[in-house]
Formats: sequence, structure tokens, C-alpha cells
Amino acid sequence: GANSVYESLDQGDTIREIGPGIVINGSGVDAVSYGGLGNPDLLVVGSADRLYIRNAAYPAPLTQVLSYPGTGTGRTVRDIVIDPDNAGAIYLTNSAQVYQTLDGGTTWHDVSGNIGSFAPIALRGIAYVPRSDAGGTNDALVVSTFNGIYVAYESTGFTVWSPLGTGMPNVPILDVQNDPKHDLIVAGTLGRGAWKLPLGN
Repeated sequence: GANSVYESLDQGDTIREIGPGIVINGSGVDAVSYGGLGNPDLLVVGSADRLYIRNAAYPAPLTQVLSYPGTGTGRTVRDIVIDPDNAGAIYLTNSAQVYQTLDGGTTWHDVSGNIGSFAPIALRGIAYVPRSDAGGTNDALVVSTFNGIYVAYESTGFTVWSPLGTGMPNVPILDVQNDPKHDLIVAGTLGRGAWKLPLGN
């Protein structure tokens, strides 16, 4: 919320405050993610250019992640996604960078790679896509921007980005979500509707 973080375990019938004074980034960004394999109570929250993590159920506190390298840059945390198969693997975007942690926030890696070469203007949403192929797994990260959607694969360390989809309108793409049931990426644009895209290879 605009004044704190709240949690409900009964679909909103009761709500409790769990992060006094921590303001989740809003106004079109989605800087909160919850749960993952091995830690269903994991909660990750972006507040301005700061990041907070809770690693256990309430009353465990939301604690600022002092190791997050975006703190102090003024770049708002835009979106957060947790690898559904590994609660220690968290990915997020700010306006210019994509960050990865594989150890629950202890260390961070900038995996923006070549995404800046596509002149994305600003990064927005992020989706994690678990995938399997004949050679094992090759999960994907998908990032939406003000100038297209881009994908990077685990086999490249999520650092080699390429455009995803054709025929998209030339408008900001505010969010992306993985639809595993239909093997699609769903993208929401500013004023030009929602789009479905196959991930492909």
C-alpha cells in the first residue's frame, strides 16, 4: 500500500500490517513477489530504490537488503519475479537494469547484458519462464520495455538479450506475465490492449 505492507491469508477477510512504513512502489509498477519452491513464505518488496525481503512467515520482519546494488541510484524497483522452482533465485528490473540473485539476496549480479543496445528507453515488467528441452532446462527471462519485449536464456547466463515477438504496437509495454498452461507470454500495453506471444526457442 501507500503507507505500509499488508498480508491476508484468508482472501481478504482479515488483513494484517506486516511492514510499517515500507511503501510498495505503485503507479503502474508491480514491485512485490511472494513464495517459491522451498520457501512459500518468501516475500520480496520494492520500495523506491530499496529492496526488502522476508524469509519466513509472520511475525518474521521485512528486512532491507543492504547488498542490493540499486539502492541509492534513484532507480525505482519496477518489477520482481521469483523462480518458481528455486526460492533463492530472484530477478528484478529498475528503469535501466536487470538484477539476479541466486542466494536469496546475499549477492547480486547485473544481467542486463546487451539489452541497452535495443534502445529500450526504460525497462518495466519481468517474467520468469521455466522451460525444458531435450538437452535439459533452458529457462527464460522476459522483460518488457517502452520499446519492445526482450528475452534472455539461462544458457547465456540471462545476459544475451534478443527481441521477442513481431507486430507489437510502438507503445510502452507495461507488464509481462508467463502463462505456463498455454506456453505463452501475455503482455499489457499502454493504450493498445493485451497481447499473447509464443516464447519459441
